[in-house]
Amino acid sequence: MSYVIHYLEHFNMLEGYSDSSRISNVDELYATSGYVFTIGGGAVSWRSCKQTIFTALDTASVEADWLRELLMYLHDG
Repeated sequence: MSYVIHYLEHFNMLEGYSDSSRISNVDELYATSGYVFTIGGGAVSWRSCKQTIFTALDTASVEADWLRELLMYLHDG
C-alpha cells in the first residue's frame, strides 16, 4: 500500500526491455524470460515467465504494439 510509481515529465516516452535466461539443461525446453515497459520512467507493464526463447521476444513485441496504440489513442483522444 505504500508503494507508488513516479513518472517524469516525459510521459509520452515509451521504453521497453526484454531478456531471457539461457537454457542450462539440454533436456529443458523452456527458459525464464520477461519484459518491462516504462513510460516517463515508471513501469506500466511487466511480465516474467517460463517460455521458449523464441516466444519471449514475440510476446514483448505484441505488448509493445498494444502500448504504442494505447498511447496514440490517448494522445489523439
